[in-house]
Amino acid sequence: MERSFTVGEWVHVVLTWSRENRIGKLYKNENKTGEAIADPNLSLDLNPTGSKAFDIGLKGDTGHSFHGYIRDLMVFDRAISNAELNGIFSTSSN
Repeated sequence: MERSFTVGEWVHVVLTWSRENRIGKLYKNENKTGEAIADPNLSLDLNPTGSKAFDIGLKGDTGHSFHGYIRDLMVFDRAISNAELNGIFSTSSN
């Protein structure tokens, strides 16, 4: 499974999360690159901060940040099927 990124390369990254099964799957350009099951004793609910914005790409405890572009960001409040995932990939701009 490829896990690296090349500078200047456009990639399509998808993270799926099953709250019921506590399984996260990571895809890069339609290929699954990783899967993990969360510890059942770990609380994964977001703590309310009062902020109406979330930082994407900032690791607050270290100050490191992601330098790049995020385009076509989509957040779903339901599970999407593999067919929907493939449809989103095939219609997104490169």
